[in-house]
Amino acid sequence: MGRGPLRAEEVLPLRRSTVAEKKENTAAKNRRAKSTQERQRDRHLKLVKEKCKEETDLHFTPPRPIADIEVPDGFRGVSISQALMMFAKPLMDNAGDCDFKGFSEIFVISILIWNYEILERVGLNRVREIKKKIITAMKGILGLKVAESEELLQKMLDRKGNLFPADIQPDHPIMFMRKELSHPIVSFNYDGLKYSLEPIPPDEHDYAAI
Repeated sequence: MGRGPLRAEEVLPLRRSTVAEKKENTAAKNRRAKSTQERQRDRHLKLVKEKCKEETDLHFTPPRPIADIEVPDGFRGVSISQALMMFAKPLMDNAGDCDFKGFSEIFVISILIWNYEILERVGLNRVREIKKKIITAMKGILGLKVAESEELLQKMLDRKGNLFPADIQPDHPIMFMRKELSHPIVSFNYDGLKYSLEPIPPDEHDYAAI
């Protein structure tokens, strides 16, 4: 004989088992999907890093240290910023008691002179206009007359040509600067010498030398 209808206490465990299995299957499916997403993300990040490294190796070359660059005799290698500061030194030294704004304006004048020398050397037509702006700036900021401004401009142009000769400058962003040496020589005071008319007798050092 066939079995009759199931009782309620027999049906409920089956229903609970089915629901639990579905939850476990759904959780496992979510874990697999999350694991797949993480693996895809890791592969994508790895590819991006490798591509960035390849582009860096191909397109970026670290600058050579100044110490590794062969410099002509009588010169030393300096960066562009150092070159500008050394070039502007005479203007800065004569600035007096300027505030930060005053020093900044004087430094701008030195940069204008620096660029003017380059443009004049290559024969640009606008050099007269640029020179006029430099003279005007010198008059207003440094308080000089036109003749004094033109004289100072020429001194700075000569300074640039002497410190940074154009024919020896390298192609990389390092400049060759002439070594500036200045040693104050004090006149000897001959009036302070005392002469003796009598022979000086030998001392113990003289006997030791003999």
